[in-house]
Amino acid sequence: MRAGPRLLTVIFGALLGIVTAGLADALAQTFPNRPLRLVVPYSAGGSTDLLARLVAQHMGEALGQQVAVVNKPGGAAMIGAEDVARSPADGYSLLLATTAVGANTVLYKKVPYSLESFAAVSPVAVAPMVLAVNASLPVDNLAGFIAYAKARPGVLNYVALGRGGLTHLVSERFLALAELKIVEVNFPGAGPAQTALAGNHVQVFFDSIPSSLPFAQSGQTRLLAATSEQRMATLPNVPTFAELGYPQMTKGGWYGILAPAGTPEPILLRLRGVVDGTLKLPALLERLTALGAEPLSLTPAAFDDYIRKDAAYWGEIVKRLGIQLDN
Repeated sequence: MRAGPRLLTVIFGALLGIVTAGLADALAQTFPNRPLRLVVPYSAGGSTDLLARLVAQHMGEALGQQVAVVNKPGGAAMIGAEDVARSPADGYSLLLATTAVGANTVLYKKVPYSLESFAAVSPVAVAPMVLAVNASLPVDNLAGFIAYAKARPGVLNYVALGRGGLTHLVSERFLALAELKIVEVNFPGAGPAQTALAGNHVQVFFDSIPSSLPFAQSGQTRLLAATSEQRMATLPNVPTFAELGYPQMTKGGWYGILAPAGTPEPILLRLRGVVDGTLKLPALLERLTALGAEPLSLTPAAFDDYIRKDAAYWGEIVKRLGIQLDN
């Protein structure tokens, strides 16, 4: 009896699946056999870059191959994200993604990737933000800053690391709540932005602790408030926005590792195991605490859902504030 076309199709599909799975398993057994790239969609020196280098070092040690951090700033994190989205799905190109990478998909009309362009590897950490101002401003607390800025509408400048990025959205939300008019100035990354803040070229910057703290410790900037729910051990003298009357300002940023969609599952499992192990190392946990970040542990499916819900949250904020975000 001859097999019909439909049966042959089913048999061929099954055989193809077996062969494909076998090839993927074989690929995973030799993975990695060359250095990997961890793309950071911001310039060197910022909080995302610092965290990426910390994670890359430990991942490289666990994998037995170098994990090179590659900075591709610009385009509100779209340039770096697009680079990875268009890379071969072989596990050798990874993205240190942030809130902006997910939020861009609902904030902009034209985005060179979608959430479906990536496969979730693992979350890394969540981190609150701090409001830093240039130390030359005659203010030493949030109330004083608000009064000073309100008396000078349109005079002060604030940092945005690309329109639609977390610094932009958090800043605009705060300005709306405090009824302030401060001018937006864009920078490609936190490193040059902190230098500009220290030099009084801009006066206001919502940033994460890693890149903010050194400048505050040197006396060039002043930290006025944090978006954490409680005061942080690393900044015991910095009050939270909530305790200062702004409970709406408790949203921080997330960091995680994504791979191109279609990356074989055995390779994703290998990478996930390495990242999970890295986040349990005492030295790394101590470093994350020093950076004001906390490790985030979620299954890949839960992480994917987390990214989508976070993007929808910021999309709603943009809609509520009437912010226009176009390329």
